[in-house]
Formats: sequence, structure tokens, C-alpha cells
Amino acid sequence: MSEAGISAIWLIGCGNMAGAMLSRWLETGLDPSRVTVVRPSGKPVANGVRVVTEVPNEPAPAILMLGFKPFHLLDVAPQLSAASAGATVISILAGTETSTLRRCFPVARAVVRAMPNLPVTIGKGVVALHGDHSAQVDTLMQPLGLVEWIADEHQFDAVTALAGSGPAFLYRFIDALTQAGVAIGLSGISRSGWRLPRSRDRGCWRPLRMCPPQCWPTGLRARVDRPARGWMSSITTAR
Repeated sequence: MSEAGISAIWLIGCGNMAGAMLSRWLETGLDPSRVTVVRPSGKPVANGVRVVTEVPNEPAPAILMLGFKPFHLLDVAPQLSAASAGATVISILAGTETSTLRRCFPVARAVVRAMPNLPVTIGKGVVALHGDHSAQVDTLMQPLGLVEWIADEHQFDAVTALAGSGPAFLYRFIDALTQAGVAIGLSGISRSGWRLPRSRDRGCWRPLRMCPPQCWPTGLRARVDRPARGWMSSITTAR
């Protein structure tokens, strides 16, 4: 990834999502010496990344990313007053609006609300953004996958449900089909019972990527959605 204009990145908290983003950034070339993670546990995150238990008494970074639990915001924000001065504050705190962030960080150069999903780990995620649009934020988010700026913040919760929570629904569905394979006598979840759904899903995603917008995904479903087929019987039973 390009590091132009990104002198330093501080992550305040580094849970599953922030950790997934950091992992991808490092994999795509971000210099770990530019990254500081602030977490009470002091637990290491990656080779070369500085981890501290308190906010450093140092000049503010270019990027200050909030990756802790949303309910900690009012307690943590006063500790970040100096660190946010002139910085771009990026928040992945679910449900926290930009108006709240601006009140908490009045001296920030820019405020951006972000909602990534877990596939950012491999660069195949979706990152929804709202706030102060900048090339710097675009550059930072690009390695994570599809980046979409949402003009109307009122739509952000819907985007969160669709993109942020979407993988959980998909994985739950795949898991249910895998367990069904085991239940009907396939050889086990780590063998045939898992290989079949995995191969099926790889085969389904390729047509989705190749299909023109006017037929996606309803047109693909129609190819197998026939009353006389067993698939339709399964859907009817599930309903």
C-alpha cells in the first residue's frame, strides 16, 4: 500500500476487526514501525508494531483509529485530546455517529466513520465510510477491499446490517448445510461433509462475479429455481 501522507497510525484498541485491518495493511506493505497500538493488556499484535498500555505523550499521528468498544468512548476520548489534534480520526465504533465523534474530538483535522467486515483480512472485504472525504483515507482503505463512501449517514445502520453483519449470515448458512451433510451420512465435517459445501460455494461465487448487473442475483437463482426440482422442495420445506 502507498504510505504517502501517513507518517504514523495509532490504533486505540485492537480487537478482531481492528486487528484484521492491521493485518491486511501490514501484509500489503505498511511499515510496522509507523504503527502504534494502545491496549491495556499490552499484548503484542505483530512483529515490529509498537504496543503500549497508555496513550503516548508524543506528537499526534496522521491517523488515529478507534477500535475499542463503543461504550468506552466517553471515558477514552479525554485521554486522546492531544493525540487527536490535527489528526484524521477514523472510528469503527458501531452505532457512533459523526456528530458524536466531532464533539469528542473537536481539534481533529477530519472525522471519518468506517464500517468494515471481516473479509478485509484477505483484501476481499467491504468498507463503508462516512464523513470528511480524503484521498488519505481512500489510500488507507483500498487494500481492504471495496470502499464505498455513504453520503447519507442515516443509511449507515442499514449498510452495517448488510455488509458488516452479512458474512455472519453467510457463514451460518454454510455451517447449516455442512451439518446437514453430516446428518445424512457424509463422512464427516472435516472430510466430504466440508469439502462439498466449500467447493459448491466457490462455484457459486464465480458466476456472481461474471453475471451482468441486470440479472444479478435473481437471474442466477432462476436458473435453479424450478418447481420440479429438488431445490424448490427444500425451500418449500424450509419455509
